[in-house]
Amino acid sequence: MTTSGSAGQTAGICIARSRSRRSPSGPWAISSCCSVSSACNRRAGASVEPGMRKLLGSTVMLALSLSSLSAQEMKMPMQEMKKPDMMMSMAPPAVGDKFKDFTLAKLDGTKVSLSGLAKTGPVVVVMLRGWVGYQCPFCNRQVGDFITHAKELAGANVVFIYPGAADMVQVKAEDFVSGKTVPSNMHFVTDPELKTVDMLHLRWDAKGENSYPSTFLVDKSGVVRYAKISKEHGDRAPAADVIAAIAKLK
Repeated sequence: MTTSGSAGQTAGICIARSRSRRSPSGPWAISSCCSVSSACNRRAGASVEPGMRKLLGSTVMLALSLSSLSAQEMKMPMQEMKKPDMMMSMAPPAVGDKFKDFTLAKLDGTKVSLSGLAKTGPVVVVMLRGWVGYQCPFCNRQVGDFITHAKELAGANVVFIYPGAADMVQVKAEDFVSGKTVPSNMHFVTDPELKTVDMLHLRWDAKGENSYPSTFLVDKSGVVRYAKISKEHGDRAPAADVIAAIAKLK
């Protein structure tokens, strides 16, 4: 009768032989592992204990798993096989993130940058829907809300970004602000071809849309302290919420 000790010795011999037959992935590796398993079973006999059978099975599965890896994957460090930072970099800005810098032009051609404005205090970035075949009434309402609260927002700069196609965004933006008195600390800029929209991963990829209407509060160090990204036209951040967030910075 074969004892568990002799079965263990047989398994050890089989494992050693399987290790000596290294090969790249492919049908040979599978057949080799299967032949090793069969040989082990024949030598161990039917009296091999259940625990030893599990060990043999695990050995075969491990060999199969290793044989399925390519040579490139075997050389690749574990941290390079998974890229969590890459996935995070493709997400829209969130509270605690560093807001990506941008430089955009106002309607008179004057250029403003986030980093430049942040030197004097917090910056509120309001991404509008832009020209979507018509002037968005919710964008009009939100801009009007911020202009109405200009005094409470005097300690911050506000940037309204109006995205759209390069051949019409200037004309449509001028039409949007027509009749509005924009305070000196508020800057209405255009985003031709939605380059800033894409940089911030705010593209609303649907017919008749440009960007998700969004509002962010960025502190002097460039870190997002408040963020609201709307998935509906009318779901906007009111000026009162942004003013409250600014107060918490002091």
